[in-house]
Amino acid sequence: MIHRTLASAGAGIVLVLLLFGNASAGCYVQFNEEANRVMHMGGDTQRGSFADPSECEAYQSSRPGFEQNNSWCVCTEPDSSSDNEGTKHDGGRNHIKGQDTQRDEQERVDAMNNANENGIDCYERGDWNCALRYFELALEYSPYNPSIISNINKVKEKLRAQVPTAPVQAPKAYDTVLKERTMKMIKELNCGAHWALNALDASLTGDALNARRYGEYSAQAKGGNTASGCPEVRLFVPEVPPPVEVNPQLRTYNYIMQQAEILVPAVIDTQKKIQDTKSRIEKTAKEIVVRKDEIKHLDKIIDNPKIKKESQIKKAEAEKELDELEKLARELQKGAEQLNRDADEQKKKRDDLKRMHEFVKENPQRADELYK
Repeated sequence: MIHRTLASAGAGIVLVLLLFGNASAGCYVQFNEEANRVMHMGGDTQRGSFADPSECEAYQSSRPGFEQNNSWCVCTEPDSSSDNEGTKHDGGRNHIKGQDTQRDEQERVDAMNNANENGIDCYERGDWNCALRYFELALEYSPYNPSIISNINKVKEKLRAQVPTAPVQAPKAYDTVLKERTMKMIKELNCGAHWALNALDASLTGDALNARRYGEYSAQAKGGNTASGCPEVRLFVPEVPPPVEVNPQLRTYNYIMQQAEILVPAVIDTQKKIQDTKSRIEKTAKEIVVRKDEIKHLDKIIDNPKIKKESQIKKAEAEKELDELEKLARELQKGAEQLNRDADEQKKKRDDLKRMHEFVKENPQRADELYK
């Protein structure tokens, strides 16, 4: 329920000027209904007894902010037996003070009720944001008013319950188009992955020419162009397929092609280095044999006095060259071993990609298991 009437001058304001026929002149602090509720005063909203307004005002201004904002001083007039001149002067001043305080309170209550009424108008139109603005404005005039707080909470419930309405689509037409598009891409990328693996096989045998040619076939298939020699593919596409980008079959084929594109040039480079190193090892081995034969020949003629000195120089040079060749041979062999390890790692990656491709070929509905 939205609360319409929050306060009125009669219900929410205590008259400031109180007349008691037989009372003596005096002042006290009067609290309004808001303070009565918050401070649990139980209806006893008068505090203190002061001889004159200055004492009352000093006490009232010394109270905490909430009490100051929700209270004022009230002074009563003396009875007719008191000094008439003093009564007229003081009583007139206090009567005006009381009227001013009452007027301020009335303006606050009116502003609060007006803001609340505007909020109710917005609420009845279903404009929850408008209603919330006005109810929060009303709460500024009466910070602890339970009716306003209740209104604000109800509007916030309405706002939380709002759910954006999705645009109406034609699911059958949309699903059919997406399914056909997904099936077409699966066939194309399966072909692309097939040729990417062939390119990888060729590169591992050192066949750089076919590796590049098969790589071109893979790129053509991925781009939607016809490529010959593509294997059949089993399709698994639900009636309402997921977005093309996350289809597990497509994801697998894309991954295979991406890895092959990285591996093929690296494999070609490794195989070239292996062949170059092998040739250098063979050449070095032949040179070592030549130097050893040369040293053996020099050993046979070194005792000839006519050529002894010259033979000794040539033998020393041959032995030095032999040492350098043997050192080079060891370095080449070490490099060859590392290249072979690199090639073995590349073959392992090739085998992993082939297993992925074969798994998806046989179990397209389980392709997502590769990514768990």
